[in-house]
Amino acid sequence: MKSSFLNDIGRLECDSVEFHCGELIEVFFHDRWQKTRLEHSSSQGGYYSIDGYPLLGNPIRPVTS
Repeated sequence: MKSSFLNDIGRLECDSVEFHCGELIEVFFHDRWQKTRLEHSSSQGGYYSIDGYPLLGNPIRPVTS
């Protein structure tokens, strides 16, 4: 699994997928996929999970129906 990172334009990216605020995502944390929503705020330090899961450095993927 690839880890997430900030790409050259400052967007969150993982496995060639660029993510945007408000998207439902899954983050691989504590050995399982956790469903959450991605948001962005300067006061929060940039991109964050509304459920507090760490994003940078962990695999993330879009939620599929």
